Amino acid sequence: MPQDVENDILVRAFRERYERAWSLPRPRQQVDSVWNLALQHIEHNTEPAGRADELEERRADLSQRVRDAAGHFSDAQQQYDNLQERYDLLASELEHALDDSARQSNLLTQYERSAQDFQARLEAAETGLRARRDDDAEIRLDRLKLSKELHDSRATVAKLERKIAEAERLQQEQQTAFQQRLEKEREQYRQQLDDLHLRHADQHAATVKEHRQHIDGLEGELRNRSRTLRDECDASDRRADALQQDLKIVSDESNPVISTLK
Repeated sequence: MPQDVENDILVRAFRERYERAWSLPRPRQQVDSVWNLALQHIEHNTEPAGRADELEERRADLSQRVRDAAGHFSDAQQQYDNLQERYDLLASELEHALDDSARQSNLLTQYERSAQDFQARLEAAETGLRARRDDDAEIRLDRLKLSKELHDSRATVAKLERKIAEAERLQQEQQTAFQQRLEKEREQYRQQLDDLHLRHADQHAATVKEHRQHIDGLEGELRNRSRTLRDECDASDRRADALQQDLKIVSDESNPVISTLK
């Protein structure tokens, strides 16, 4: 086979492998392989020239820039993975906070049920008090009947009246003491219930506010980091485009050299 035909075939093979290597996921290794093939071809088939050294320096510089761009992209990907892991952790903390809020709501419901039970017992006590008042009315009616029946026996009537008066006094004192104790217990329970509602509401509001502020801060940080990551990715894309353009320029510049070496 003539030497010029063989050189033409080798140049076409070099160009095809170069373009295919640039489209692969790991272009740096493929570009190195293609360049090594071209340099071997130049060393074995032509006389060395100063242009080949210059192209080798350009190739080494471009390879270093490709490696730097790959390193920047790897760092950006690691930062994105860290942000994603942090976001998942925040979502888990928010879920635990919602579970705590639900448990507190259930506790408040139990307190409200206890208050309803106490109200029912209080109403039953008031019903019993009204029944005792009705009994008092019946006692007074019986006293009138006895007064009429024992009108002739004033001593007996006076004795009975004193006993009834003493019983009424004791009953009134007991009724007053019971009413006061009942009102005091009712006020204490109402105060405890109000304090419990206020304390629970303040704690719940403070907890929700604290979690919301924490989540807002982390979301802001996540947005800033995502924006920075996008900017770094865009910069990496621009650097990759510039490297591709430089490689195209080197390829265009190497064509005359290869043609000359043929």
